[in-house]
Amino acid sequence: MSVSRTSLFRLAGLAGVALIVLAFALVPGWTHPFGDKTEHILAFAVMTFLCLRSRTFLARPAILLPFMVFGALGIEAMQQLFSPSRTASMSDVSASLIGIIAGVVVAEVRGRRLFLALAGLVVFALCTNWAINVGRYQLGGLMTGQSSTP
Repeated sequence: MSVSRTSLFRLAGLAGVALIVLAFALVPGWTHPFGDKTEHILAFAVMTFLCLRSRTFLARPAILLPFMVFGALGIEAMQQLFSPSRTASMSDVSASLIGIIAGVVVAEVRGRRLFLALAGLVVFALCTNWAINVGRYQLGGLMTGQSSTP
């Protein structure tokens, strides 16, 4: 069984994306204004989308999905090796799994609607980040007019 040069380039590109995501996941203290759950959702959605569209052996959901789920769990476990103060979080795993599902859904979209699906994915990730963290932001005080800061 021979592998075409195009397939090798696609696999190398996918490996590069995966390494970039892994590096950002393991670097302690890297923050951005959109929230860490948004990062999980978008990272896993983009990786799932690219793999399913790659026309390689990773385009088969039966091969890809277990690999992605293992990756979501593995990143949570590995981050403790590089920064002992960090802990695994079920909300991070949940956000990663939501990203995998979103990537599968977006990969099924074809034609002109793909751009809208990708834009919707970003909005979905931001909204999910807000929903997962709703307890942290103490929205109860905001809704009653009370300030949550002293």
